[in-house]
Amino acid sequence: MSAASSADGSRGRHPSARNSGGHLVGPTRRLSLVLPPSPGPHWAVASAALAVRGAEGRTQAGFALAYGLDPAEVAALEQGQVAPDDLSAPLRILTPIVVLAGNLRASGP
Repeated sequence: MSAASSADGSRGRHPSARNSGGHLVGPTRRLSLVLPPSPGPHWAVASAALAVRGAEGRTQAGFALAYGLDPAEVAALEQGQVAPDDLSAPLRILTPIVVLAGNLRASGP
């Protein structure tokens, strides 16, 4: 890697520099235990989405705006109505929701 690429900040913009969400695994598990069960079948996605939104310090409207969603889509996501395969590309690529949901499903409800 050249000195110029790290000096201009390009390293931090590369997709591999994004956080994998490992720091949210424990909080997401604890969150899934204390929240009432989501009304939808995708409880792990709902818990992961809530954890990510909380870690980012965003309201539902702010989260929707940041990822190009409608606020109703965020509400459906947090109610467990959205399957991991149905997440929008920005959520799959820019957040660790899929990874966190997979960890939760593997460890059980």
